[in-house]
Amino acid sequence: MDSKDFRLPDNVSRMDNIDSDLKPMTVRLLHMTEQEEFTNRTRREKRGKGWRYALCKWSRFMKRARINERDTIHFSFDETHQVLNVELVVPYKKKSSD
Repeated sequence: MDSKDFRLPDNVSRMDNIDSDLKPMTVRLLHMTEQEEFTNRTRREKRGKGWRYALCKWSRFMKRARINERDTIHFSFDETHQVLNVELVVPYKKKSSD
């Protein structure tokens, strides 16, 4: 991932009402042995005729969450508590040529 921001899918943005009021989002790192919770700022960026919403400080987020480029991230969004849960990170494995 070359980006410095984590772009949230539109449905997650709408559930957290980020699209109407930019605000920090609580992030829980449930995939780690020592689970962590922190607040991360969000930002809005133009996308075609609409907008998309991203977590700021992407490289800091990746390092803190121990996520490497090309890893697959499984997450959920808790609408009740307005929390983004990182549930599983599957490390990228380069396919070997046999």
